[in-house]
Parts: sequence; structure tokens; C-alpha cells
Amino acid sequence: MYDNNAIEGILFAIFASAAVGGIIISSTSLGFDEGAKKGRDDGIIFCMEKPKECKIKYDYLKLQENQK
Repeated sequence: MYDNNAIEGILFAIFASAAVGGIIISSTSLGFDEGAKKGRDDGIIFCMEKPKECKIKYDYLKLQENQK
């Protein structure tokens, strides 16, 4: 009654779409985590090497936060 090749094709398309979507979502979230870690590490290094400039940036960010 049904063509097995058509059913297999539909199932393959669904599986392939789910696999591609999963890869895209996981790579996006992993990339964000790595970027956040690098930004945190760079910020710590900057503040240890240049505490005066770090204090100025911190005060500016706090001022912006308080104005919201």
C-alpha cells in the first residue's frame, strides 16, 4: 500500500534535520561558554596588570547600571 522507499526517505529527512539542528545548537552553546571564559580570563589579567584603568572601567559600568 505504501512505498517503503518514500517512508524511508521521509524518516531519513527527519533524522537528518534533527541531527543538523542538534549540532548547530550544541556548537553555538559551546562557543558561547568558551567566549565567556576567555572574556573573564582577559578581564582578570587586565585588572591585575592595570588596576587604575580597571577601576575607571568598573566605575563607568556601575554608573551605566545605576542609570537604567
